[in-house]
Amino acid sequence: MLLDFAQLKSHQNSYKGFVGSLGVEATPIATHHKHVAVISALICLATEDFSEQDISDVVFAGLVHDICLEELSTPLFRRHLNGEDFNSLYTDIYTRDTILKNQQRHSEMAIERLKMLGVPLTEGLIQCVLYHHENCDGTGPRELKAPEIYRPARVIRIADDLVCLMQRKFNPLALDQAIEELRLYNSTGVQRVYDPDILRALVRTIHDNPVNPVYFWEMISQKRTRAR
Repeated sequence: MLLDFAQLKSHQNSYKGFVGSLGVEATPIATHHKHVAVISALICLATEDFSEQDISDVVFAGLVHDICLEELSTPLFRRHLNGEDFNSLYTDIYTRDTILKNQQRHSEMAIERLKMLGVPLTEGLIQCVLYHHENCDGTGPRELKAPEIYRPARVIRIADDLVCLMQRKFNPLALDQAIEELRLYNSTGVQRVYDPDILRALVRTIHDNPVNPVYFWEMISQKRTRAR
């Protein structure tokens, strides 16, 4: 399917002011959040069975999901932004238990921070943020399996790792290469961390859309500026 820029733009406009209020504009974490939000919206539109509220929740969650990560562990924060989550050294330096505890706590802290700031939160948004590290095979921080994981949160799970692969400090991947990496990771070995149906929807949509989705946000902003 081809994307409706007007639909994606409406979600961007709704939350740009809020992101500015967090004081994170023009920073690496803001760039990461922005790309995750846009790719998450892309995936939702690709599947054609997410509601408008689902898409709003996914975009908002994409923009804030890691806002408290650095407060827990600066090294893990930097590794995430540098796209090193797939590096084998990641689990050599940090125990799996440490990583899972960090993933669970930083998502809980994000919700606490949003509530403290008085941000209106839908139940869907809360679930997206809390469960964006859960794996479909039950190997995530809360050990939830696919049927127990809020479906829009599974979207952010894919988008987050996709952006990390494209932002790697060493050997960053192009969009199609990053998608193939996720697909291969999900189809080989023991673990099945991503929802296969959502992953297939992403592959199909990228094939149908010649524009790199990490630039959709900038393109939408440019369209909005020219329209004024």
